[in-house]
Amino acid sequence: MKEIYTSLPYFKTIQSKANQYFIYTYNNQFGSSVTRSVMENTYNSVFLFSDALRKITDQSREDNVR
Repeated sequence: MKEIYTSLPYFKTIQSKANQYFIYTYNNQFGSSVTRSVMENTYNSVFLFSDALRKITDQSREDNVR
């Protein structure tokens, strides 16, 4: 198959050192080499949530100073 495009954010088949390291460490930690795009979405969601909390905290500190 050629020229197939998709908008999924993660592919296990990417042949990069970073991806191979991720699969290796994931398999060692959880005993499974099954990875899905949902895992990547969940990983990013934690950082988005953390960033939102940080912004709320910073904003409330500024309001207390004024």
